[in-house]
Amino acid sequence: MRYLFLLAVALTSASASSILLDTTGGTTPGSVQLTFGTYGQGVYVGTDTTLSQFGIWVASPAAGTADFQIWDGNNTNLLFSEIQSVAAGTPLSVLLSTPFSFDLAAGQTYYFDVLGPYGISKGPGDPSGGQTLGFIAGTGAPSQNNLTPIWPNSIYLGPSDPGGIGGSSFTLPLELIGSQTPIATGPRSDPAAPEPATFVLMALGCALLILLKRRASADPSFSDTRSTPLGRRK
Repeated sequence: MRYLFLLAVALTSASASSILLDTTGGTTPGSVQLTFGTYGQGVYVGTDTTLSQFGIWVASPAAGTADFQIWDGNNTNLLFSEIQSVAAGTPLSVLLSTPFSFDLAAGQTYYFDVLGPYGISKGPGDPSGGQTLGFIAGTGAPSQNNLTPIWPNSIYLGPSDPGGIGGSSFTLPLELIGSQTPIATGPRSDPAAPEPATFVLMALGCALLILLKRRASADPSFSDTRSTPLGRRK
């Protein structure tokens, strides 16, 4: 029972969620005031990954809602959407989705964005009515855990209205949280594991030896019979 408990703990630890990608590199992003819509960040996935949360740096001068979205590699199909309320006066910081489960397939590209929250507009074209979005100047954030940011950024005009890809040269401060299945890299240096049939034969051989030893201990004449001519006993 103790070993089963330790095994369960080990499996739980192996699948625990952690920060897999943080494009900020530990720096505090700047901010830009958008008049409408938002931008997204593309990520190429090199290892099967299960997301449990993601977040982007935004501020919320006024109370509103934030729509967390994941799009496919063509930025045409919305794969995930979650809307949550955001309190007024929230400073620029990473805004995380609530926990969920979403599989990212190796070899695919995905775009991540958060629409909103938006300020209170004072009139047409007033930027205070748009989103306060975090950004990091320049591109080239390094790959982490086989998750590679790509450019140009994606553009979104509304909740389900992607405006396309291109036209920007900055890094969206994106954080991906989840777990990955470890993959083997390089040639194996350890000997090949025995086949299941080999284990069965080894187990049967050990059982036979134990049985013979117990029989010899219980009946001394058993071992004598093997060392004397047939039919004779001491």
